[in-house]
Formats: sequence, structure tokens, C-alpha cells
Amino acid sequence: MSHYLYDLEKCALCGIDGATGRIEDLYFEDEDWNAKYLVVNVSGKFMHKRVLVPSSAICISNPETSSLFVPMTRHRIVRFPNAKTDLPVSRQRKIVGRLRYGIEIYLAGEAILTDPEFITDSIKVPLNSNGREFDPHLHSMADVTGLRVLLPDGIVGLVEDCIVDNSWNIMYLIVHLYDRVPQRTIILPALWMNRIDYETSVITSDISSREIEECPDCISVSHLSKSV
Repeated sequence: MSHYLYDLEKCALCGIDGATGRIEDLYFEDEDWNAKYLVVNVSGKFMHKRVLVPSSAICISNPETSSLFVPMTRHRIVRFPNAKTDLPVSRQRKIVGRLRYGIEIYLAGEAILTDPEFITDSIKVPLNSNGREFDPHLHSMADVTGLRVLLPDGIVGLVEDCIVDNSWNIMYLIVHLYDRVPQRTIILPALWMNRIDYETSVITSDISSREIEECPDCISVSHLSKSV
């Protein structure tokens, strides 16, 4: 089955002992658009926490019931790694930018005369909060939403949502073609995209405008077929 990510994010996440939290984001690898984590808000009365739950742990059985199931206790779920332990590319850029900005200010001071190698070595490999290196292929679907779709002959629209399968893998992007008359919202295969660029806020593809025109309109996920 296929599901809009927007609809799934509105569902409550339930463990074997009751409601646990809600899904706030999906992290995926850009090489195959397969999900790696679901970002789950497990905040309680005295705790604010977002954790990374492996996508394979969350069952999409019947989202019409407005709930999703994890076969674990809340005690186990809240102990998944903090969301900051594996940052997506969009957040990595912010950290690298802050480090570089700080280094530039430091370089302007007299302190650099004492040990310049120390300060330059410290930013060669920015790390996640758990000490591991950044994953250059990990992306946040929340940050991809809103990017412009760029074809060889220009910008054609905006990413509005995505469609996932029962394993949380991204099959299609929902793209609003604002430059068409009349405007359309289409279903675009995710694997047609080849580069995500946050510097210019675009996601690129080598397909033609004709292929875009042949994509189906976004009406309901029930009409999707493997031929799209």
C-alpha cells in the first residue's frame, strides 16, 4: 500500500503499553530514497525529547485508525538515540557554517599566532553529537519539502509532500507545478531526482518537461501504478 507522509505524521505512535509520541520527520538516504529513521517526538510532562527510531520498527498496518504501532514499550522507545546523534545534510551545513564563522573570527585575533594548526585541525571533520562523522547522503524529508524542482530547461514547481510504501521508503514526490496554466499537482517518481542542493533550495532532475506533463495528477494514492 501507499501512504502520504503528511497523513502518517498526524497519526499517534503507540507502543505495546499505549501512546508514545508522534512522527515529526523521515530521514532517508538519497542514493535509493529508502528510509533510515523516523524522527519521533516522545516528549512528556517533564521531558522534551526527539528520538531516531529505525523505520523498520514502526508498522504501517492501518493508518485509517489514526495510530501507528511499535512492538515495544514506551520505556524502550524513549531510549532510542537522540535526534541529534545523526544529523541530515541540511542540519550538517548549519554546524559546519557556524564552525567556519567561528574560525574566521578567531583567525582575525592575535591568538592565532600561538598555534594556528590546532584551530584549523579542529574543523576538518565535523561530527555528530555521538562522535561519529556526518552521513553525506542522509536527508530530512521535512527539509526537502518546499524545495524547487529544477529540470534542464528551468524550475517547474515545488515539493509539497511524498508518498511512502509500507516500509517507509519514498516512492513518489508530490510536486505542485505552479508555472502551468492551469496549475497542477503531480506524482513524480523519487528515483527520477538526482541531486538535492540546499544552497540554491532546489532538487534537480534530468527528465524533460514532456515527461513532467505525462506524470499523473495527484488525486488519491489509490490510483498509483508501477508504470508511473
